[in-house]
Amino acid sequence: MDLLLIIFAAGLGFTAYSIVEKRVLNNIAMGRKVLLTYAIKNDKTKNELQWTGTIQRKVRIGNKSDNFVIKLNEPIIQDRSIFNEVVVRERLLGKYIGSNKATEVHLFLPKQSMIKNKYKWDAFVHVRWFTIQLQ
Repeated sequence: MDLLLIIFAAGLGFTAYSIVEKRVLNNIAMGRKVLLTYAIKNDKTKNELQWTGTIQRKVRIGNKSDNFVIKLNEPIIQDRSIFNEVVVRERLLGKYIGSNKATEVHLFLPKQSMIKNKYKWDAFVHVRWFTIQLQ
């Protein structure tokens, strides 16, 4: 029984630490310049597509409030549409936007202008996994 309590307390402590760490790092990221990188890997070459931009604000999508709007310096062009703003969210638990290390993120392209603070998931297209790095 004591071992079970120790395991439970350790899990609870780790969860609390993760929540605080995420909030602190996410707040550090606000207003910061970032580099978004997508690595194309095939058998013969390794090319990288890169965009720079600034983290503008957070938005809620569905029940998730930890999505960031990034204003790009150069637009992403996909399917004959031009995107000056994109939305990213962390891909892996424990790897948070705002860290000094490169962080893997999901990249979402908006189907409408980004003027609201709350959206449904069907308002976005998930493109790929990217890496984000604070500049």
